[in-house]
Amino acid sequence: MDFKEQIAELLIKKGKIKLKKEEIISLIEIPPNQELGDFSFPCFKLSGIFKKNPAEIAKNIANEIKPTKEIIKINSSGAYLNFFVNKTLVIEELIEKVDKDYGKNEEGKSKKILIDFSGPNIGKPMHIGHIRSTIIGDSLMRMFEYQGYKTIGINYLGDIGLHIGKLIVAWELWLDKKALKENPIKELLRLYVKFCEKEKSEATEGAEESSDEINYEDNEWTKKAKQKLKLIEEGDKKTHEIWKQIREASGKGFDRVYQMLKVNFDETTGQSKFSEAGKEIITNALKKGIAKLEKETNAAYIEFKEKDTKGKNKQEKEILPKKYILRSNGTASYITQDIGAAVERAKKYKFDEMIYITDYRQSLHFQQLFEIIKRFGFDFSSKCKHIGFGTINFGKEILATREGKIILLEDVLKKTIEKAKEEISKRKTRGDPEKIGV
Repeated sequence: MDFKEQIAELLIKKGKIKLKKEEIISLIEIPPNQELGDFSFPCFKLSGIFKKNPAEIAKNIANEIKPTKEIIKINSSGAYLNFFVNKTLVIEELIEKVDKDYGKNEEGKSKKILIDFSGPNIGKPMHIGHIRSTIIGDSLMRMFEYQGYKTIGINYLGDIGLHIGKLIVAWELWLDKKALKENPIKELLRLYVKFCEKEKSEATEGAEESSDEINYEDNEWTKKAKQKLKLIEEGDKKTHEIWKQIREASGKGFDRVYQMLKVNFDETTGQSKFSEAGKEIITNALKKGIAKLEKETNAAYIEFKEKDTKGKNKQEKEILPKKYILRSNGTASYITQDIGAAVERAKKYKFDEMIYITDYRQSLHFQQLFEIIKRFGFDFSSKCKHIGFGTINFGKEILATREGKIILLEDVLKKTIEKAKEEISKRKTRGDPEKIGV
């Protein structure tokens, strides 16, 4: 249904506009605001024909043209004629055309897109904040597949990091085996919150906060957690066994949620898998002088500077903040693993594009990651993209796993299914409550 053509015919026949149909169609616009209509026609060009100002012309023509079955409302707004179309006709026509292949194309044929999405942290439950990355990633996978792309969905789990060190310390001190068996997700959350309470009680001022973790440098509890991380990297059997049990308990909880959402991945992996690969790449960068070691701490870092050739005084300017890429004790950090993972993926999948989906607060992290990859000499950096999204807020309440202030995603999904069941019963309609709720 060509509404522009119908509007042009109305303007010629009823509005007595002496312009060619093709010219009128070329002038028709989409208004910036839906309240102004679906299409608009600017009357500036008509002032020479009617010898009146455009606003008066628009008003006169609006009074002359009567609504039709297709164009149900016409009015004027300043120098513009606004047209409102019959959306029911659009929907009916669309439904007749739609089949399982509607909109399908081969635009992405022989191209490969890798999407990194969802990525919850092992040892912590999936909360309401995880829904966006999971659903946006899954939706993009389907869209790209529909356009002929070969898609690879990766669930990059946070299976290592300070929170794991904290959990292992708490596991050794306060684990309730019976509670773990009954509800592993709830017990792991209890252990994590208890550790964070102990850690906070001995906190010093000036602690650095990053996402859901707080790094208390001189805190005894934090030091214990960091020591556990070092034991993991050194291959300590006892620590590895606890770590394995934490991963297994978390995995079961994650799987239940993914099954409810009908979300699948081509690869589920953890950050820890790429620690050694990342360290090796950084070691090579240190040898080449691309990365540097900080004298005071012995931590590896990279500075993002480029020569500013403008003006009289040629100097270097910082384009991104300095980034630490290896801890002072030689253990891997998140960026270490992300570097290793990106390089390994490029080798394994030879992708045309790699998309990371996280909330916008990690935008700087990904800008730095892509720039690091480029400076380390990997040409696929230009194929990397970060898609950010907003956070979920509940009034003035800030969600924080370390304080137990979270809304579990599984609980939310169960409640929506229950609500769907109630509505189906109340309306006396048919439907699957799980499908509708989710």
